[in-house]
Amino acid sequence: FTHSHIHFRLFVSVAPVVFQIYDFKNDGFIDEDELFCVLKMMVSTDVDDELLRFIVSQTIKEADGDGDNKISLQEFAQILQKTDMENRMTIRF
Repeated sequence: FTHSHIHFRLFVSVAPVVFQIYDFKNDGFIDEDELFCVLKMMVSTDVDDELLRFIVSQTIKEADGDGDNKISLQEFAQILQKTDMENRMTIRF
C-alpha cells in the first residue's frame, strides 16, 4: 500500500466513528443542537453560548451541501477530507 492508500483507508474507517460522536440522536444527521452540545462539552465555559451558537450556525452553513440545515455522514466526510488531519493531529517537538 502507498502512503495515500493508507490515509484513505484510515479516513474511511474513522469518519463514521467520529460522526457517531456528534449524531447522538442516531438519526443519521448532525443538527445544530447536537453540534452545540458536543462543542459545549469540548470548550466548557471558555466560550459563551452566544458565540458558540454562532460558530455552530456557521459550521452547519459551510458543511450543509443540500440545504436541509443539518450535516449528513456524506457531508461530514467531505469536510473531513478537506481538513488536513495529519497536521491537526500531530504534535511537533
